[in-house]
Amino acid sequence: MSLSDFTERNCFGSLDTLNISHNLIQIVERNAFIGLVRLRNLDLTYNNIYLIEPFALFTGTSSQIMWADFSHNNLTKIDVTIGFLGSSYCSLSFSNNYIAKFTNKLQFQLPANINSVGYLDLSYNNIQYIPDAKVFGLSSVLDFGLFLFTKHTFQFHNNPLVCDCNVVDFVKTAFIALRRYLNGAIDYGLRCQFPQNMRDIAFNESILNDRTLDRFICNYMSCPI
Repeated sequence: MSLSDFTERNCFGSLDTLNISHNLIQIVERNAFIGLVRLRNLDLTYNNIYLIEPFALFTGTSSQIMWADFSHNNLTKIDVTIGFLGSSYCSLSFSNNYIAKFTNKLQFQLPANINSVGYLDLSYNNIQYIPDAKVFGLSSVLDFGLFLFTKHTFQFHNNPLVCDCNVVDFVKTAFIALRRYLNGAIDYGLRCQFPQNMRDIAFNESILNDRTLDRFICNYMSCPI
């Protein structure tokens, strides 16, 4: 028998680990783990999950979750309250999904004094573009770069990234963050996949040299004056 939802949880209050992988669950509701006050480890791999509601993991008593794995599901988008904004965790994986978009349905604002968040795995998805900083409740690419590279350790390899002009600003701010806070370069798996002549070029300082900059895709909404 396979589970298609997770609603009967009254008798699970003392659980430390919950493994409901290889089932037929499609939606993780916001109150899915309310009451599981000791839950630390969560495995929802190999289900049919296409939606995780905002704050489903990190709200109320469920904020004690430290390890959660949602890999090998059917997610096409992820809300920023799941993994980016909210409580700290050790490891959170969304690898091997179809994620192409980030949302902020509740217009959540980043807390001023947020602590380091955790290791976030977004590898093997369909992310093509660097997200808009405003989706994360931030005002600029600089703020987004500093937040992403100083509060997270993340893995991003095997995504079909398009190297457009936004990548230039993102890499610049990323290395400001790395120099200021981390004192070194880290490979997060960020690599161009498009255009073809930039395939597999890593997001590092060499991407900012003049010869490479000439190869970026820059689309204008109107003709420059």
